[in-house]
Amino acid sequence: MEFFVKIAGISIKIKTIFPETRKRFKDYECSEKINPEMVVEITSEDIIKECREGRAYSREYLETLALLRRFGEQFPKTERMLVHGAAVAYKNRGYLFAAPSGTGKSTHILLWRKLLGDNVKIINGDKPVLSFGNANDILICGSPWAGKEGWQKNRMAPLAGICILRQGTSNRITRISGKKAVEGLFRQIYLPRDTKAAEKTLELLNRLLARIPVYRLECDMSEQAVKASFEKMTGFVFEKERVH
Repeated sequence: MEFFVKIAGISIKIKTIFPETRKRFKDYECSEKINPEMVVEITSEDIIKECREGRAYSREYLETLALLRRFGEQFPKTERMLVHGAAVAYKNRGYLFAAPSGTGKSTHILLWRKLLGDNVKIINGDKPVLSFGNANDILICGSPWAGKEGWQKNRMAPLAGICILRQGTSNRITRISGKKAVEGLFRQIYLPRDTKAAEKTLELLNRLLARIPVYRLECDMSEQAVKASFEKMTGFVFEKERVH
């Protein structure tokens, strides 16, 4: 099956084996069918490869994982890369929360939504895309891969800050840079197996760290955790912005 989508601002032609796979991309389908900037095709060998890696899922679901891998490999040549994190927009500025699975990224952005209301827009809860194609901004963009919660929207926003979460008993946020920032983000980006694509990804990571402030938040899952991250990253006063 062949169809066209637009993700992170670029047109992509996708060729899949199973018709069901197309449903995952329904929010991203587009009518632009001339000169796509990427072509992603899945073969039976791709499905077999996912099976070899011990994933006991349906073949249809394995195809979506194979597509994720292909996207991650090809994105760098278009000045884009996949990241593991939860992304929101607040008043048209994007914020990325990065951490290993199970740390509380989804809970934290849900608290942002609950306490700050409709000004918080979910972009993606698990695998957003960073786009470096804009001369003025790095954009954080939605993607169809949204984790078990399925939180995703086909939207994008200029990235204004990155927050690396750690579980803690108190709520403390500090700005980090250099080695600490690299260590915090490196495991949360998709690093392609292809050497040139990997080198390009590392170049993009360096550009990201040079332009976007990175913070480390040690937090529990409380209102005070939201106050700490919100005020430090946005510059707004939490009590003035929160929903009462």
